[in-house]
Amino acid sequence: MPAPRKYEAETQERAVRMYRERIAEHGGSKIAARRHVGELLDIAPATLRNWIEAAEREDSLTVSTSDSDAGLDEVRRLRKDTVTPNYAGPMRV
Repeated sequence: MPAPRKYEAETQERAVRMYRERIAEHGGSKIAARRHVGELLDIAPATLRNWIEAAEREDSLTVSTSDSDAGLDEVRRLRKDTVTPNYAGPMRV
């Protein structure tokens, strides 16, 4: 049985949002931004790093999925075009 979660999903989302805002507004190092947000919310910087990395993976999957969907639509269209009822089979001589 997995350990109970110490932080709620809302807290995680808020921390990641605050980290991203800190980077966008002040620039600087990612470590400094994690430390700053961690101090504000009383969360370990390593925990924040895990949440941030997970959020970045989710974001990249979302982008990849939408690209993949467009690609799948194209593949389906091409397959449909190649299997047409107009095909009469091999030519007989």
